[in-house]
Amino acid sequence: MLLTIGMIVKNEEQFLRQCLTAIQPILKKVDSELIIVDTGSTDKTVEIAREFTDKVLFFEWINDFSAARNVSIEAAQGEWFMFLDADDMFLSCDAIIEFFNTGNYKNYNSAFYMSRECRSLTNKADYTLIYQPRLTKLLPETKFILPVHECLNTFGNPMTVLTAEAEHYGYAFENDPVKKQKKFERNSVLLQQRLKEEGETNLLLYRQLFDTYAFLDDKTEAINYAYMGIELCKKQKSDFAMALYHGLITLANSEKRYEDVLRIYDEYFALDEDIRQKERTTDIEMIVYKAIALYDMKRYDEAYDMFVMFFRSCEKHDATGDITRESLYLNLHFKNEIFRLKINMLFTECCIILGKYKEAEDNIRAYPVDKYNFTVYAHDCRVAQAMSVINQSECKGFMNMYKAQSSKNRAELFDKITFSLFGMDEDRMKEIISKFAAEELDKAVQRNIISIHKAHFMGNGAGASRISTFLDKFGASRADILYIIMKEGLDISPYLTKCENIVQIVADGFRWIKGFYEAISGYNVNKINNNEHLYMLVVMYLYAVVGAADNKLDITKITEKLSSIVMKYLDIYGEAQLSEEALAAVTIAEIEMLRKMRNFKECIASLRRLIQLNSRYASIAKEYQNILKSDMGATD
Repeated sequence: MLLTIGMIVKNEEQFLRQCLTAIQPILKKVDSELIIVDTGSTDKTVEIAREFTDKVLFFEWINDFSAARNVSIEAAQGEWFMFLDADDMFLSCDAIIEFFNTGNYKNYNSAFYMSRECRSLTNKADYTLIYQPRLTKLLPETKFILPVHECLNTFGNPMTVLTAEAEHYGYAFENDPVKKQKKFERNSVLLQQRLKEEGETNLLLYRQLFDTYAFLDDKTEAINYAYMGIELCKKQKSDFAMALYHGLITLANSEKRYEDVLRIYDEYFALDEDIRQKERTTDIEMIVYKAIALYDMKRYDEAYDMFVMFFRSCEKHDATGDITRESLYLNLHFKNEIFRLKINMLFTECCIILGKYKEAEDNIRAYPVDKYNFTVYAHDCRVAQAMSVINQSECKGFMNMYKAQSSKNRAELFDKITFSLFGMDEDRMKEIISKFAAEELDKAVQRNIISIHKAHFMGNGAGASRISTFLDKFGASRADILYIIMKEGLDISPYLTKCENIVQIVADGFRWIKGFYEAISGYNVNKINNNEHLYMLVVMYLYAVVGAADNKLDITKITEKLSSIVMKYLDIYGEAQLSEEALAAVTIAEIEMLRKMRNFKECIASLRRLIQLNSRYASIAKEYQNILKSDMGATD
């Protein structure tokens, strides 16, 4: 017999039937057997197992996964052994079948396959990829070791990676946080016990302890175990140090400890040559996390270089398929297509911020809008990026980008293009319309866009009604619509009533739209006569001050606007039951008034009150501190 497939199970009726159905092609096409060891099920697990095999064995649980799995090895008749979990679901078994039926297995001692480590039962895009060391030649001495995260003691060279791929749901706890807690608490006890037994010899234990305590939110303990393992790796000259640094950098990134990300990156690449030896698969992960950190730190030039390095490294890996040993037991995020798309979106935004519009355009054409349908947010961000590039690039360029979309996304992108044209001069608008006409697009679309802009430039009021129609059609919760209305000098009140999240809209405006700051700071707020909308106007300009401060812009343009709105707001509604936003806006207006009176002592007291309200206003306070220093210097 060529192959034994061994499993241990306990109360696995949720997944077991699906798991066993998926491996039927192997059992039918390869000379093989299936052995299932039950460790105490009380549901229908044993009943389901017996539908698929007559080799169902029983083992009394003793808190040792290896001991349970070794029961299936002792009963195995195959030349090779493959082990599974009940929540492993093969997407295709063809590569495993081919491996045995072509005789290729004779060239190797062990084999990996790819596993999607799913973090959600419902969101199929939420996963990382890991190489699973699950197939090995069965030798007399072969057995499982380690009480948890068990592995085969004879797994080794020569090894190969099979293209078979499975989904694993063992760590998808979205609906059962209690189960997650219990599982990792159990793992921590078993791993600690093993560490005491083995002393400082098993490097894999340190990574497993790191993962366990990180999941248990004991981050200090997790980091301690990682560095204990790294020190041991340095003594043993082991490349497993890279796997431990990988854990550290992913944890630091998830907690937004970006200075730590940069430090960990430097430590990783400073490892002795006798440990690193050559380029490693794990290098790609380290590069991308440094790129993310630099981007979020607004160090865009450096982030751009790191993103370029990441994509080049991915291209090289994709071409060769080479992997290095330390990465075989890790969740590799860069192998996930959705992760790469998210990084591509950050890179595109980095290009836009740096004014590299041609590169941003090429990127959007290579990865068009319809690739980003895995979430509504990602799709909207990609459309916004496309619009940012369209507003800056040549007509020919964005027409090519437009044609790269699917028909569904062409329609959506075209709708956004009509909005962007409101902010252009007449000659530029005519150039774009003629370009659309040259591409022989739908005649009704041409008529629509031309009629809108003829009315707009004629200045007969039809532009306002057209914009209102578009607002109704598209639901109106976009920063570019806000921008258009302000640029046109129209009444902003109807738009404010449609907005669900003014804070996000203002943040998106600062992020996506060139000239947004000038539009919002130059808008004539005195024409707003609808008192019911004053509060939303206060909130909009409050967060415009936050946006200006975050982007190191002159906040005084905005604070003057905010002050005039606040005075009108207080005159109508008084100071009773002010919300946090209104209180913050009032405090900023007070600071501005005291500053003009040169009452710096009271100014500083108001700044303290602003920070105490919410840390999100800290950037405003910091900018005001600089302004006050300048004011006081001028007074001296």
